[in-house]
Amino acid sequence: MNTFEFIQQNFAKHLIELSGDPVVDTEAVLTANVPMVGKPARLASGWGIIKVGDATVQLKVAGDKYIKGGDERTRFEAWFDELQNFSGPTLFIEFAQKPISLDQVFVTFDKRAVRICSKNGVETFDWTSEPDEDAGKVFKILHKMRTK
Repeated sequence: MNTFEFIQQNFAKHLIELSGDPVVDTEAVLTANVPMVGKPARLASGWGIIKVGDATVQLKVAGDKYIKGGDERTRFEAWFDELQNFSGPTLFIEFAQKPISLDQVFVTFDKRAVRICSKNGVETFDWTSEPDEDAGKVFKILHKMRTK
């Protein structure tokens, strides 16, 4: 299963009507309005963690029972908790006013190659190692949380 099929089957299908094309469906769920508590809106801020059969997002998404919306943790707290209990393919994503482009979306399959996806790019790091001076901001913050 590629990244777009992963997003289509574990996130998009719970929020939008599928076209049948994983790339089209991934772009639609990341850029179009989706059901929210209140009125439909775009995923324009916050974070998400998408796993097989389960997704958690900070925004108050009104999906089905497979989408947990309104999580109040910070992105770092949520990603840290997920990495501490990592159990398989996971998409770590940050939503912003500018939609994330499809070339910035990757699924993490192994803690030795964690991918944090955002509109600013992808930060990749080995969760099982120590950050060096070239490590990215997210890895440094998460590592600091781990050593407390």
